[in-house]
Amino acid sequence: MESSLPYSAYFSSADDYITSLASFTASPFFRRLVGGVHILDFFTSEPPLYESLLPLDWREYFDTKSIDEILGFLLRVDLSTTRPEGVPDSLYEFARKIQRHELSRKFIIDPNSSDGAEDKHKLNRQRRLATGMNDKKLHEVEHFARYLSTLLKSIASDPSRTGDAITHLVDFGSGQSYLSRILASAPHNLDLVAVESKASNIEAGKALDARVGLGRISKGKTLKESLGSASDSDQKKGSITYVQHMIKDESMKEVLDALQESNERDSASKDPGLMIISLHSCGNLIHHAINSLLVNEEVKAVAIVGCCYNLMTDRSGPTYKPPYQKYTPSPNAPIPSTCLNHHFPLSARLATESATLNITARMMACQAPRNWTPETSSDFFKRHFYRALLQRIFFDNEVLSATEPLIIGSLRKSAYDCFYEYVTAAVKKILNASTDPNAGSGVAEGVKVRILSKGLDKITKEAIKEYEVRYRNGLKQLSVLWTLMAVSAGCVESLIVADRWCYLVESGKCRAVRVESAFDYAVSPRNLVVVGVK
Repeated sequence: MESSLPYSAYFSSADDYITSLASFTASPFFRRLVGGVHILDFFTSEPPLYESLLPLDWREYFDTKSIDEILGFLLRVDLSTTRPEGVPDSLYEFARKIQRHELSRKFIIDPNSSDGAEDKHKLNRQRRLATGMNDKKLHEVEHFARYLSTLLKSIASDPSRTGDAITHLVDFGSGQSYLSRILASAPHNLDLVAVESKASNIEAGKALDARVGLGRISKGKTLKESLGSASDSDQKKGSITYVQHMIKDESMKEVLDALQESNERDSASKDPGLMIISLHSCGNLIHHAINSLLVNEEVKAVAIVGCCYNLMTDRSGPTYKPPYQKYTPSPNAPIPSTCLNHHFPLSARLATESATLNITARMMACQAPRNWTPETSSDFFKRHFYRALLQRIFFDNEVLSATEPLIIGSLRKSAYDCFYEYVTAAVKKILNASTDPNAGSGVAEGVKVRILSKGLDKITKEAIKEYEVRYRNGLKQLSVLWTLMAVSAGCVESLIVADRWCYLVESGKCRAVRVESAFDYAVSPRNLVVVGVK
């Protein structure tokens, strides 16, 4: 079996890498740093969170450096070849292990992919197919479509492969079908099934299809016919068949039923061969796609890019960590032999390592610290500082108990002009929020009553200024801690991706399993595609 995982050359094999990664991410310090810290605890913990979590020599080193210098050391220095002066041994070794255990995100454009047809149609695609896409989305779909086209050609031309040809790509969580539309258009001209749960997205997708001249009718082409060397004038466009469906497991019934209906109507091929694709599938959707490959004969391959790891579930059950409470991971629950596992970890390999990730760790894995700039990092450091300090105000005034979380959500941009503006805007939003416990931003009535009884709806600028002065050193300390959390969480994403790779390898049903970068991390940081080919 062909398999590849982009791990550091430091490791002798994939097995060596995964063993080390599992051990490193299971260490007590790593688990507490990445999964056991809640930003609301920062100014309310005793002893102070910054002091209790970080060793003294780390804190003394950070005291001598600006936040920009700290960011430079953690994010922009290759620690395998460089040892910055004055860095404590344990900090240097920890940061070096983070870099060592992160999967490579290097994006390499296939020099053979930029052929004449690609260049000929690029401007046309940008003009006619880019409607609704920002630069980031256009970069993702352009490069992922090119990646998929190259992958499909290699599958179709592989003489060692047996079985039916791939006739359709199935786009899981297709949204408004930006990726499907690119793939159905020249120079790819592929047939797709777009599976989407929201009717409004499907209708919007069909409207965009009509603008570029795409019909729904499947041409029943095989993969080789779609990717053949005929000129564009000789090729017919591909098609998109829409299926409104909420994917909850490995079943492909709705997709197969839709294709059978299309075949009967259009007298097309009745033996579909499917490849599941997905661009930034949220939560467990990637797991459903992988399981669909393993149990459905019609599914021949998957090529999937995940995101939104916070929406992914864990075998150990609910993993929410309330503020002020230490996170203690639960033991992994065994998966019954009669059903497939759709939770992290998927693989037996990481299950035996008792790998578990709570929601804080999974949310941190969605960060992209290597894309931070001084401006953007300063902005969200300030936002976290304001929120943590507001929590201290609520705590001091007995608005919230030691274990009662409160979600405020987004505020207008001007609310972050100064701390006074933030506090008044946040309090106003809380008082105007719904008390419905089923509302996404609901606030308990008791919280509102306590805010009013303590007079926080009329808090003075002087009182707020006093908090800023008292905790003025907290901004840098919080910035340092958040940076360490975000940088470390790159290993969490690597663990999630490695788990999916292991699961496919363990199945014994794939002749090829690999992980690669499908586009540029600097543009779109969730760029790792997991590929499995039967």
